[in-house]
Amino acid sequence: MSWNSELLTEQANTLTQTTSERDPRAYSWGLFSWGDAPPAIGGGTGCFQWFDSREELLAFLTDYSPALYMSFEQEEEWIGFRDRLRAIAESFEDEPLRSLATFNSVLKGLLQIDWIGGFEELCQGQESFCCKVRGWFRDPGDIDEAAIQASEAPIEPDELQDFCERLQEYGF
Repeated sequence: MSWNSELLTEQANTLTQTTSERDPRAYSWGLFSWGDAPPAIGGGTGCFQWFDSREELLAFLTDYSPALYMSFEQEEEWIGFRDRLRAIAESFEDEPLRSLATFNSVLKGLLQIDWIGGFEELCQGQESFCCKVRGWFRDPGDIDEAAIQASEAPIEPDELQDFCERLQEYGF
């Protein structure tokens, strides 16, 4: 079969749509990324995507996500770029922060990744991104001392359904 850049882009778009609509309680590995392009052409908009496993998430990141933002006319060009991303992904388990920074360096101008992790971490973790998302959920218009303290508190069981639904709006 001959190389088909348009098919790759179509597959990437379909997977992005599918994974962004998933329930994070069922697909517990998450990714938040955004388009790293000028706002006039859609840059800055981001979304959460949810996967069965870290491996599935990393496979999407390496094998499809760049095709959302860049056309690869030659198969060799695509394979070289994909293999470069796969090499970064191999070290993710041992060095997640360093790998994330390296992904962002390589993907600059295409997309940027703010977070990769488990849904439970997003609901309870003290990492700044997790707290920021919880703060947005609880009080999207007001960042005061009470909002900062509320963002540090874990998502409570009675908030979980609403939190999951609202995550589809984050980044838009």
